Formats: sequence, C-alpha cells, structure tokens
Amino acid sequence: MSEGIQRSCIDCAVTQCDAHGDRPYPGFCPSQALGAEQREAALARYLDDPEDQKLAQVAAEVEAAGYRQWPRVRETVEFARRMGFHKIGIATCVGLIRERPAMDRSVDMDMPLPRIAAKAFVVTWLNPQALIDGTLLFGSFRVGHPGADSTLLVLGSATASCLWFSGVTLVISLFSARFNARILRAINIVCGSVILAYGLRLILQFIRSI
Repeated sequence: MSEGIQRSCIDCAVTQCDAHGDRPYPGFCPSQALGAEQREAALARYLDDPEDQKLAQVAAEVEAAGYRQWPRVRETVEFARRMGFHKIGIATCVGLIRERPAMDRSVDMDMPLPRIAAKAFVVTWLNPQALIDGTLLFGSFRVGHPGADSTLLVLGSATASCLWFSGVTLVISLFSARFNARILRAINIVCGSVILAYGLRLILQFIRSI
C-alpha cells in the first residue's frame, strides 16, 4: 500500500530546509530528489518562459513585502491577487505547515461546544433580518390566533424549528464525508423547488382572494 502513496512537503515532520541542522532530509524531499539536469531545466523555464518569469517576480515581491510578517495564507492570497488568479490549489511548504489545520477540513479544530453554540446563536438570532422575520412571524401568529392558542402555536413553531435544525446538523455531521458538489447541488435544487412551489401557491391564494 505504501508504494502507491505520493508524499509531499505537507507530510514532512523534519523541516530540515528551515532548521539547517544536521538532520537527514526525508527520502521524498524534492530538494534532494532533483538531479542536475532537472535543476538546469527548471532554471531554463524561469529564464525562457514569460509566465514563469512573472510567477517568480510576483512571488519575490510578495516574499519581500510580507515574509515573516504575514501568515503564509495571506501571502498566498496576495500572490493570487497580484497574478490575477481566481481559483488556486495549495501546495504546502515549511512555513505553511503550522497553518495547515486552518486549511485542512479533515483536521479537528477542537472548538468548544459552548463557543459553537454561542456563534450559532449570534448568527441566527441576533442579526437584524432574523429579528425582523421573527417579529413578523410570531406577531402574525398572535394576531391570527388570539388567546392561549397563539402561545401554543408560537411554542410549537419554536420547538419544531429547534428540532429541525438540530436534526439537520446531526445528519450532516454523521454523513459529511459523503457530501460532494453533486449531492449539494441536488439538495439546493430540491430546496429551491420547494420554496418556489410554496411561493407560487401563496401567490395563487392571494390572487383568488382578491
């Protein structure tokens, strides 16, 4: 199984290129695996290819402006902006290994549950749109169903909302590894279709009531 695995800088735990000590480089290190002909060919690409010249120049400019001052993620974003790139892939270097957990979705960031709950509460209930929507929704319940019925209806709606979103979160957390772009697109299409159908129904009801 190990023979088919291709290693790169992201797998390095030695970082000899940064320490400059006496530790041996790992066997897959590109700086040690390149031969003289490969090095000369790489240098020729920098000198002969205009695109590679621009890459080297912009990389040097970003390095000069932010080396050991900016996080490597910011350096990468700045480099992509100056190059005019809109979609990129990230190849890890020794300076980016420390920031890898922020970019690798497979790494557990170990955020405390109370902090997650607090962030979710702020985003969902303390933003202006949620306050306006909630006020209009519960206000319409109160007007349309006076007395004790309105209280039960509001409590039932709030409970159903909590159960729904808790259930959705649980399902996503259990099956997150199986979600891909195709499945997410299908979910968006289904949800959008339901919303459109419900909206059309409300429009028809409004037209009939006129």
